[in-house]
Amino acid sequence: QVERASNALRDGAAAMEVINNRFDKIERQVLQLQGYHAKLNSKVAAAMNSFSRLDETMEERSNTVFSAITSGVGGLTSALEDMLYELEGVDLKREVNKLPKAVIVLTIP
Repeated sequence: QVERASNALRDGAAAMEVINNRFDKIERQVLQLQGYHAKLNSKVAAAMNSFSRLDETMEERSNTVFSAITSGVGGLTSALEDMLYELEGVDLKREVNKLPKAVIVLTIP
């Protein structure tokens, strides 16, 4: 009986050793996965920072373009209004009447 109990304890100890080895293997895999997870989180954070910088840059550039277009359109509007004002002041009939008769012949196609 003592030998049977000894064999049972020895077999139990061997089984416990196998179980411990498997848990050690699982623990190594979990640690490896945690390392992979940390690297992935780092890459995602870097990508998010890049997108944030890109968003800021695009916003700045679009605001600059908008300001330039607004300024240009304002200047064009002012120039067109000035031109219209000057054209309204021209009396074409009066100006044609002032031309010498020799020049009038040249203006008719």
